[in-house]
Amino acid sequence: MNLSEIENHIGKQIKLLRLSRKISQKELAKKMGITYQQVQKYENGLNKISVSRLWQVCEIFEISPNFLFEDILSDEQGAKKAAPLIPNSLATSQDMKLMLAFKKIDDSSKRALMIKLCQAMATEP
Repeated sequence: MNLSEIENHIGKQIKLLRLSRKISQKELAKKMGITYQQVQKYENGLNKISVSRLWQVCEIFEISPNFLFEDILSDEQGAKKAAPLIPNSLATSQDMKLMLAFKKIDDSSKRALMIKLCQAMATEP
């Protein structure tokens, strides 16, 4: 993965967090002490985001930096991880909220139950 792809990925992760928390670009910019246009450029991968800004994002959203880099590292065999089923660019805010809530469920049996529930509800008669 080249550097611009990494910048794009991190920007999409920031946008995912922002939308899932119902925070506008303007609100996030205020918390970061920058303009909303700069937030927009970070989210679109147009501007590089410094390590200190990444850390600030992690503090604002109370997340680990790992979240921002999820799915961009190769596995031990050097093969790329599979692409997400729903790319961030196509996911709705509801998709993102569900995914973020699901990731917070630690109990594997509860996670399995949620998957079955969603599958059952998605099945058409």
